[in-house]
Amino acid sequence: LEGGDWWDLCGRGKSGTDATNQEVRWGRMSTKLRLWELTEYERVCFVDADGFIVGEPRAVFDQPGDLVAEAGLVSKSARAPTFNAGFMVLRPSQAMMDALVARGARAPPQLFGNSLDCTEQGLLNGYFFEHPELRVHRVRIHRSLGDEAGEGEGERLPIGHFITLNCPKPWSIGAKDITSLPDACNKELYVLWHAIAAHVDYGISLENGDVGKAVRNITRSPKPKFLLKSFSAAKQNKKPRPPTVAASTR
Repeated sequence: LEGGDWWDLCGRGKSGTDATNQEVRWGRMSTKLRLWELTEYERVCFVDADGFIVGEPRAVFDQPGDLVAEAGLVSKSARAPTFNAGFMVLRPSQAMMDALVARGARAPPQLFGNSLDCTEQGLLNGYFFEHPELRVHRVRIHRSLGDEAGEGEGERLPIGHFITLNCPKPWSIGAKDITSLPDACNKELYVLWHAIAAHVDYGISLENGDVGKAVRNITRSPKPKFLLKSFSAAKQNKKPRPPTVAASTR
């Protein structure tokens, strides 16, 4: 795909006005299309870097549709229901890859009504919107914001996703800061992310009571009042694990 061409049509976006930065961002996002080239696999599950698996993952492959994706937030400016490309289950196909690249050579879809039209998410939504014979199964997952928004189908799948900038990315705050997050932020999701990070970095057990409570409460509706007692204190007096170096087999 030609880098930067769509950004010139959609204004500022998240990358600012620097043309080089816009081209780099477009190029990096567009690598997501390479998923359709993994034709040695029947189906592929993709999760953005700001997402993670919060439970048994097998259920994600049991979903029907030509594309399974996180239901998009409801937007008054959108022309149709959309999906978030931060979580997808797809069927690799070189023909689909070629079709998506060809769609990217044309004008943006004008589906979101904002700068998202000039992202890989706009490209994917536009293509599937223009091809109604392809079924998009928009599902519910666990989100950092807008957890109840969208029109996803069925029970939530075991995927967590830290969307938008209204709630911070989990790596930008400490565990002790979770309680001070805005009420709209899914605090249980932050506990789970920090628990996994602490387990990897410090070897702290995932059996901590706060972690178990977060797992139980994340699926309850309405969620009980959030309380965090001992998790952040568990990291005290712990030293990070040294990095693991894999031995060469040569």
